[in-house]
Amino acid sequence: MTGNTPLVPDNGTGMFKLGYAHERFPRAVLPTLLGTPKYPCVLVDELADHIYVGQEALNRHGVLTLSNPMKQRGRRLGRTSCLCEYIFSKDLNVDKKEQSLLVTVSSFLPATQRGNLVTIFFETFEVPALYIIDQALLALYASGRTTGLVIDYGEGSTCIISVYETYYISAATCCHMAAGNTVTQHLKCLLPEIGCRMYTSAEHEIAREIKERTCYVAMDYQEALKIFLTGQIPPEVYSLSDGRHLRLISERFRAPEVLFSPNLFGLEFQGITSLITGYIDRCPTDLH
Repeated sequence: MTGNTPLVPDNGTGMFKLGYAHERFPRAVLPTLLGTPKYPCVLVDELADHIYVGQEALNRHGVLTLSNPMKQRGRRLGRTSCLCEYIFSKDLNVDKKEQSLLVTVSSFLPATQRGNLVTIFFETFEVPALYIIDQALLALYASGRTTGLVIDYGEGSTCIISVYETYYISAATCCHMAAGNTVTQHLKCLLPEIGCRMYTSAEHEIAREIKERTCYVAMDYQEALKIFLTGQIPPEVYSLSDGRHLRLISERFRAPEVLFSPNLFGLEFQGITSLITGYIDRCPTDLH
């Protein structure tokens, strides 16, 4: 593979993905996590200051303090370079100085932080060419459109972006904080019902994995509850690393429902369906 085909880093709050522009799937996918030793004094010198990345950090969660660089506003770009360096050198084994990049960013990333990205990639990684583009526009381009409403569900936020001929309609664009992490947190609130409590950052990642493997959105939530009460839904068994087995039934569809009907669970933010309808109404009438 030559440097003429750009690499596309997609740095999300939950997962970091990297692949070549002409391929359908990323070459590397890893959790957006960094791990530093909890007890560096008991480690050998070369490991005491070592930063573990992605799945490597998750596999050692018992002895590491896990952090998400995308949630650390003051230093996230500098720490994010650790993720890039790890993937470039270990997963893809590419020469950064010969590899052009197409970097996807959130539509709401401030211009100053975009400038910091340029500095990191040109000065730290010394890439020969770089182009930064909004994720919402790429989603439209991928479907062959330049006009549309883009709903970008991430781990840390949900972005609703209205686009007309590649230009944003600012009055119909927002960033909503209810997202994938909201589902994970809600699932953690439901797990004590089946005898499991999760508190630490490492346990939060386990809850996220349970969500991704077992949860689903019910087409009719009230009907799904009725079927659950009749005992007709078979449990999904998730095995923990300590040998315990969780039998999940209603938790599988009750957790994601928080995004659609938060009022059912005592939460005060808007559900995604009413948000979408509201922001379509904010667009000019002739675009509806």
